Amino acid sequence: MTPSSIKHIISISINSETYNRTFLQRKDYKSVALIFKERLALKPLKERRLMISKDHSNLSIVKQSRLLQLHRSGLYYRPKDESELNLELMRLMDEHYADHYFKGAKRMHTWLTMDKCYKVNQKGIGRLYYRVMGLNAIMPGKHTSRRNKAQKIYPYLLRNLKVDRPDQVWATDIT
Repeated sequence: MTPSSIKHIISISINSETYNRTFLQRKDYKSVALIFKERLALKPLKERRLMISKDHSNLSIVKQSRLLQLHRSGLYYRPKDESELNLELMRLMDEHYADHYFKGAKRMHTWLTMDKCYKVNQKGIGRLYYRVMGLNAIMPGKHTSRRNKAQKIYPYLLRNLKVDRPDQVWATDIT
């Protein structure tokens, strides 16, 4: 990395104040570039994509993407919008979820295919339900059978008793 390209990195960065301070204190460009790459790795991908300037005078998009550790193909990618069918399914699932919040994606798929007669894939419904809409079934979590520490524990009275004939011991369990 040349000193001129490192100077251009400063103009690209969002936190230019922090980087200017670092560059003024250190003259070793290789270690400064290493510090920049380490800090850059902490930034989310969306932030780094916003740092690229398409009409930068000194750095091409190829060089900027290399400096910011981005693939150039990711700069041009535009995700598709959801289809009309998916939007309709999401609306139906949202309305149904309001009353049946305990249903997960599998049961929502069953409801859509059996009751509403849609021919849809279970994986597609799972993607819409969990990732796109951010829904989850609300039900009791783990450790539902933990004992109540305030409740009295009764001793086991048959521990050392030898049972040697029928009908000697009777027991009930009311849990």
